[in-house]
Order: sequence, then structure tokens, then C-alpha cells
Amino acid sequence: MVISQTTFLSILLVVFLSALPRGEALQCVEGSSSTSFSHKECSGTCINTTVTHDDRTEILRACSPVHIDDRCDDFSALSKTKTCYCNWDLCNTISGSDSGNSAFSRTSPLLLILLVPYLVHKFL
Repeated sequence: MVISQTTFLSILLVVFLSALPRGEALQCVEGSSSTSFSHKECSGTCINTTVTHDDRTEILRACSPVHIDDRCDDFSALSKTKTCYCNWDLCNTISGSDSGNSAFSRTSPLLLILLVPYLVHKFL
């Protein structure tokens, strides 16, 4: 099947534009494992905290009003606590929210930009 140059460029443009950020607020999950979870718009960073004490684990998910770079922090004293910060939609639904779990969703626009010259050369 051969497609025209105009059709190919139109498809490529639609795919490229759909990968760009839309300027919408970040979507995070809020709540705890002992209550319930809900989605919320967030102007900062999504947070996922897991607290383990005496073989009992509680998961807390929230939105920080300020931006915090993607990372996870571990702390152990009377209980074991792991808090992860992430900045893509619904990222704090991942247990542990290790920022590497959704690397493709954060890098796909960059991959698309890098692939465009190859695709143009290959199909045109």
C-alpha cells in the first residue's frame, strides 16, 4: 500500500500534535487505603506514601501544592516509610510510584520528535 506524501504528512502532524502537552492541570489520586481514592486536579506534584508498621501497611496518596522533582525517599524509624513524588497524570496510582515505571509516558514526545526525520526519510 502506497500513501501520498500529503496523507503521510497529515498523519504525522496529527500524531505529533497529540503527543504535545495540553497545558491541563496534573491529575493525581487522593485518599488512603483505609478510606477510598479519588481523582483530583493538582497544581503541584502527585505524592504516594507507603507506611509499614508491625506488618500493617497504609497507602496515602495526595497532591502537593508545590512542584517537587520526581524521586522516592525512604525513611525508617518506628515504621518504614517510602514517599514518592511524580509529575505525570495519575502517576501516584503505581504502588511505590517509582518514577522509572512510566518512563515511556514521559519521554514519548521526545522519541516522536527524534523519529520524525527518520520516518520522513523512510516514507518520502
